Amino acid sequence: MINFFNSGRRLIILSWTIIISATIFSIGGLGYFYPVLRNSILTQRMTFQETPIGIIGFVSIFALLLSVHLLPKTDVLFKKILLLISFTVTSMVTVMTLSFGTLLSMILSILVLFPKNKKMVFFTLLFFVIILVIAILNLTIAKTRMSPSFIQNKLQNEERIKIWYTYFEIIKDYPISGMGFDMDDMWHDQLLWDKYSDRIPSKFRTVTKWVPHNILLSITVRLGIVGLGLYLYIIFVFARMSWMVFKYGKDDVIKSWGLCIMAAFVAWFIKGMFEPALSHVPAIINYTIFAMMTILWKLNSETDYQILQDQ
Repeated sequence: MINFFNSGRRLIILSWTIIISATIFSIGGLGYFYPVLRNSILTQRMTFQETPIGIIGFVSIFALLLSVHLLPKTDVLFKKILLLISFTVTSMVTVMTLSFGTLLSMILSILVLFPKNKKMVFFTLLFFVIILVIAILNLTIAKTRMSPSFIQNKLQNEERIKIWYTYFEIIKDYPISGMGFDMDDMWHDQLLWDKYSDRIPSKFRTVTKWVPHNILLSITVRLGIVGLGLYLYIIFVFARMSWMVFKYGKDDVIKSWGLCIMAAFVAWFIKGMFEPALSHVPAIINYTIFAMMTILWKLNSETDYQILQDQ
């Protein structure tokens, strides 16, 4: 990806490819889940077996941020319309999942995307809140999930905490190099799962086998402290590269692109603290974000650099 999309023009093409494909996915998802499967928009969160709720947010937020970034930068009417459609549809999908991790990552990434443009932050979040309010007013399940009693019960009986307790027991046995990718057996071997689950207090046990649902925990279980240290170093390099592009970019366009890609990573990472972010689709999005920042860094380093034309 870095070698092929190696120019400003190709970086724009890559962004539009992501936006269009995610928009088609979102429209298809809405159409499949509600009209085709005959789920009620008044009572059902958007999900389906082929694409779980947690995965949907990774896709929709990435495209949403790219759409918001490109929208004020293009003067071509039909492109503005396409970006507005994409922003609207991906926002609807993001909200209709009613995932707390998704909503949190969406809000924080928008703040990163527009650190100085308060008007853009206000109108973007206002639009997002309007969709959220409409969803809450129309979805019976939303009213339940937003109630104080549900939130209190969620905090006290959060399934992820039970999952994390079990995997912490594995880390105790394999702290340095991890359990390796044989950890996948945990999802199929009930006896192996019960072995570690029996070590923790009964109120934190879960019979159901789950993946870790946390980036850092997932890496530590598989690759130990050594693997976690290497991964954190990768994140450090990305953050340093992002800061250099944002702080010392050759022009405002380079800097704004740096913020956009940084915001995309913030959204991905926050969601990844509560979801299986290293599974197929989310992992590819992570690699794409890293690749886009590398491309941008290389463009900013070129002596014959020409300004990125977002149009």
